Amino acid sequence: MLTSTRENASPLDSKFNNIGVIRLILALSVIVHHAWYLGAFGPDIAEQFSRGRTNLGEIAVHAFFVLSGLLITKSCLRSPSVGRYLWNRVLRIYPAYWVCLVVVGFLIAPAAVLIERGSLAGYFNGGPDGPFAYVLHNFTLGLRQLGISGAFTSTPVPYKINGSIWTLVPEFKCYLVVAAVGLLGLQGAKRLGIVRFVLPSLAAALYLMNALPGVAPHIPLVSPILAKTFEQPGLLRMLTYFFIGSTCYIYRDAIRLNAKAAFGALALTLVAMPFHFAEAIVPPALCYFFLWIAFAGHARWFNDKVDFSYGVYIYGWPVQQLLLTLGLNRYGLIPLAAISMLAVLPFAACSWYFIESPMLKLKSLNLKRKAAAEILVASAVVSE
Repeated sequence: MLTSTRENASPLDSKFNNIGVIRLILALSVIVHHAWYLGAFGPDIAEQFSRGRTNLGEIAVHAFFVLSGLLITKSCLRSPSVGRYLWNRVLRIYPAYWVCLVVVGFLIAPAAVLIERGSLAGYFNGGPDGPFAYVLHNFTLGLRQLGISGAFTSTPVPYKINGSIWTLVPEFKCYLVVAAVGLLGLQGAKRLGIVRFVLPSLAAALYLMNALPGVAPHIPLVSPILAKTFEQPGLLRMLTYFFIGSTCYIYRDAIRLNAKAAFGALALTLVAMPFHFAEAIVPPALCYFFLWIAFAGHARWFNDKVDFSYGVYIYGWPVQQLLLTLGLNRYGLIPLAAISMLAVLPFAACSWYFIESPMLKLKSLNLKRKAAAEILVASAVVSE
């Protein structure tokens, strides 16, 4: 779709990286954070350190968005068409997500109901809060139904089936924004300059809104265009990290990664994190640190052709809730976190080997122009 004016030896283009292992660690870190939250153990270690300004789960999700911004922009720039790019994104997100809805609604949640009530009477009643409604209501990524037939009533955070998946909506919308900008490049490299301007400008606007909440509404164009995002700090932060990652890939030639600068960025992050000016410093510093980790070398012991991170992320919360119906929090935070991480791996493995990996093989499927256009429209619709 778009091509760079020249090939380069930027480390951000390297196929030999640590992205696979980092994403798995980040997904597991979200489970550790949820062990604190769902197990009612109070604020996690990062939340305590930052005086409530962030937490371990947020940091992990932000790092996900940095890497996603970089990889998605790379994918868009190298795709032969917008339709092909969106087809690949749909294959990566939706099939495993749909299966997760079914598994949670018809396996994990009923198991919890059976533990809590000793019977499944009334569970499959087809009501407005039943498992069939859960799959249909949440089919398009939007988290419109939180609970299923009163499952998980005995847990410290009752009724909520899967609080993790709400982040998939802003992520997919980021994919659509990149696709919209990518449309500008359909005429070739001459439009690359526009792409180099639009995405970094969006990153700068989001960063300003995030860093200067009292000033941003008065900046011309920023508030009218992004007012809805401005009203949701959590969403604003995620988008900021995504488009900083995107900008880093666009200007990868100018980025130099080294250990001293990376640990300096980490130190700066830790110093700033507890203070009100953290949002002005942490995003770029943390982005640089995670990019250095991702491209500093290659973890040869890790099989990066296998990616359990998505499965760990989408199944982590419901599996943890199921363990809490068994009262696992009685044994403390560490056993809950450790057993949760182990328990979710079979779900993640099945998701990868039986759903995600087979779906990814369809990336090379022949797409006619008409089909590609339909995918573009459908993607825009289902992301609403």
